[in-house]
Amino acid sequence: MAKQAKPRRILIGVRSWADMDKTKQEFVEAWTRAEKGLAPIEPIHRQYFETVELLWKRLTPQRINLIRVLRKEGPMSMRKLAAHTKRDYKNVHTDIQELIRLSLVKKRRKDNLFEVPWDSIEMQINLAECA
Repeated sequence: MAKQAKPRRILIGVRSWADMDKTKQEFVEAWTRAEKGLAPIEPIHRQYFETVELLWKRLTPQRINLIRVLRKEGPMSMRKLAAHTKRDYKNVHTDIQELIRLSLVKKRRKDNLFEVPWDSIEMQINLAECA
């Protein structure tokens, strides 16, 4: 029986610069686990924004829709993605470039198609930290 791959997950959250000590601590804990030969604590991929407003500015409804389409339909070219979503090519291009910078979309080298490398994107907003 073939071994099933673990779901690929990324955690997106909000952390102010004042709370970056938590991020440093997570890094140290991950490093320590790796040195001991222990598996990382899931999810190992994280992306933090300084404010909730910045998170929503970067992850607009249109960008989230591009992620959904790519995940559901599979890898596709920029032109096909623009046509599929009935959006202007230039706007889709801008959005895809931002999603690549955020590591939420990647461009495959073998065929230059865009894809979502994640099975799930988890969002965590600690309301106490956002106050």
